[in-house]
Amino acid sequence: MHTALDTSGYILSEKTKEVLEVTDLVLLDIKAQDPDLHKKLTGVTKENPVQFLNYLEEIGKPTWIRHVIVPGLTDNDEQLEALAQFLQPYKVIERLELLPYHCMGIHKYEQLRIPYPLAGLEPLSKERLEHAREIFKRYSFTIQ
Repeated sequence: MHTALDTSGYILSEKTKEVLEVTDLVLLDIKAQDPDLHKKLTGVTKENPVQFLNYLEEIGKPTWIRHVIVPGLTDNDEQLEALAQFLQPYKVIERLELLPYHCMGIHKYEQLRIPYPLAGLEPLSKERLEHAREIFKRYSFTIQ
């Protein structure tokens, strides 16, 4: 049986390490490379996901990075280039998934009567997604 762990990498504890021992693949979400933007988007610093990725590298755990590209937040070329440069040295990264922002989750917020933090934001264009893919391809990433 093949096991995968889908995580933001926020918690790296002894229990997490035990789970990783029986995990074949880690899907790690990277929200933003910029520390201030990461804090704004998630409410926490980016230190924990970086430590998590460093641990995955240390133990040689196959990893897929997932990054949502949000117009006006994580889609500028400078941010994308910085993320590609940051990720490039990691040998455990088998592939990178660039995920275009979409509005499909709005109904969940409406049902919970919680204001949607990205209200009014348009989905990422196909052209912009392709441009982001080209940035990461320059760093030899396998893009999905």
